[in-house]
Amino acid sequence: MQITRLLIENFKGIERLELSFLEEGTNRPRPLTMLLGDNGSGKTTVLQAIALVLSLATRKTEEPAGFDWPGFMAERVSSLGSTRVELGVRFEPDELRAIENVSDGWEHTNHRPRGELYFERTEYLLTYENGRLDQRDYRRAKGVFEGRHLIRQLLRTQSQWRSYYERIGDVFWFDQNRNLTSLGRDGQRGVGQLREFLVGWWGFHTSQRRTEASDYLGRLEKRFAEIFPGTSFVGIEPRSVDSAPSAADFYFLLKRGERVYDLAEMSSGEQAIFPLLYEFVRQDITRSVVLIDELELHLHPPQQQALLNALRRIGPDCQFIVTSHSPYLETIVPDDAEIRLPGGQRCL
Repeated sequence: MQITRLLIENFKGIERLELSFLEEGTNRPRPLTMLLGDNGSGKTTVLQAIALVLSLATRKTEEPAGFDWPGFMAERVSSLGSTRVELGVRFEPDELRAIENVSDGWEHTNHRPRGELYFERTEYLLTYENGRLDQRDYRRAKGVFEGRHLIRQLLRTQSQWRSYYERIGDVFWFDQNRNLTSLGRDGQRGVGQLREFLVGWWGFHTSQRRTEASDYLGRLEKRFAEIFPGTSFVGIEPRSVDSAPSAADFYFLLKRGERVYDLAEMSSGEQAIFPLLYEFVRQDITRSVVLIDELELHLHPPQQQALLNALRRIGPDCQFIVTSHSPYLETIVPDDAEIRLPGGQRCL
């Protein structure tokens, strides 16, 4: 799944904006687009428009009021007038075949058809207006966008469908408030819940029956060390508690040089990176549209460059659309991958 074009009319503070996400002179989507601009120019708003429309199509968001982005107010979206967002989306032929296989598996498992679906096209247009997706455009495309949604349902009883995550994309977004407390799922967030996952992953990591597919922690450690060289995961250590301990009652320790420290003692830069890497590993993010607000958040230039260079390895075949205020990143990202938005106010 990749974006080819975007049209925004009256979405929050943007009156009208049209962007192409194709490499100049070609029909290929850019693997990386960096949005630049002064404060108030609408960089975050562009990401929100993309995330809202795609997440409605993929059923990560059921309605605009439930869109999960801090500070987003659905009732304020159309404050400039009637809102319209058009999003051109392209799929690879192999991705479409995988989605069709998953759809067939869902029908077989649930003993009921999903209706007439269309997989013959590789490009689709999503149109958002009047607070919802325009059904005239979306009806024919609906089955194509729900691949990962169906996988999540099938995995409740059939683990073999997990391998299809490698072939099917979705939309994922990381806002500028990301840290350890922003991690979580199913309404549960915070360091305590993260500890529980990492303790479980440590069990697989240290098991004699460990496989490459089950070693989530090994993949997370490798990616984390790419951004912060010399860092390793020491493992778990019990904390002193007054009652029967649970998985959350363990320290999860890291080491860099001579320093051993707990998850909660990470630097602000580490806390900004960890949610990215953790979610990429946990959700097997590939072939997806990935939106990152302030890519450089809390990072010094060496870590900014390390993260930028690692993106394609972290998310194979993903399309990254990021925002930045970093003069350093602006100098190392190719000019044809940068889009500068007009308007706004300089912060200095």
